[in-house]
Amino acid sequence: MADLLIAGGAADGNLGWLASTASRLGWAVETLLVDADTPPGFAWDLATGRARLDGRPLEARAAFVRYDVFPQLKGGTAGAIASAMAWYAAVTAFCDAEGVFTLNRGISPISASKPAMLRKAAACGLATPATLVTNSEADARTFAMGPGIAKPVAGGSYVVSLDEAIGGTKWESGRAPSPAIVQPMLAYPERRIYRVGAQFFVFDIASRTLDSRLDGDMQITSMGTETLDPAVLGGLVTLTDEIGCDFCAVDMKTDPGSGALLFLELNSSPMFLAYDKAAGGAMSEAMVRYLIGRGEPV
Repeated sequence: MADLLIAGGAADGNLGWLASTASRLGWAVETLLVDADTPPGFAWDLATGRARLDGRPLEARAAFVRYDVFPQLKGGTAGAIASAMAWYAAVTAFCDAEGVFTLNRGISPISASKPAMLRKAAACGLATPATLVTNSEADARTFAMGPGIAKPVAGGSYVVSLDEAIGGTKWESGRAPSPAIVQPMLAYPERRIYRVGAQFFVFDIASRTLDSRLDGDMQITSMGTETLDPAVLGGLVTLTDEIGCDFCAVDMKTDPGSGALLFLELNSSPMFLAYDKAAGGAMSEAMVRYLIGRGEPV
């Protein structure tokens, strides 16, 4: 039996990094990495509960399973995206049914909704930016009251300035085909805070672009949790506890007027490789120890 199963897309560097960390710590690792050209062979018999991977028994104490986002990010075919969804559904179902420990096992569905999470974060005592969800041009322009941004309600794309969003939208009687999230434009510093079990890892992001993901020269610096306002850290603990989340990344950015950090969103399946490198590998070690201990770090 493997100590840790790591499953997802073959092109996902986060998975290879985590597998290397687990191996370095001395744990037995099994990987189920899907390449569209040479997919692995997987068979799970629901009558017996037994599974096989490429002809050998598949058993694991714990698993890290990540949905393969890369076909969608790279403009893949509908077939490739459907395949990623099917693999994720099959492997997570196997883990759930066969008692393989995974992260975020009881996470609330609210975690997948950016607007709902903003409301929940505010209820947990975290400061949030003024936010409007709308497809009305007039409402968007009136609400911003200065420089603003727009981003998709369901994610999947980048943050753009409100002016750019308005200029690039095909309006029909002042209405867009779909709603978007509209907020005031915030400023750096930006913080990304990961939760791994009971541990938190804090990172500063320095970037020259509105959306730091578009900046190839983005600078990431690991910081201690003591650099966070205790009220912010307490709010994050409350929020993640209440939604049943033991692994995530929270993005926060600065209100240029007050200097306060504002909650933007929570990602329950974030990329982590670049941030873990900035932390000297400490975060991936914490992830492995938490998984292997099935919620009690070893």
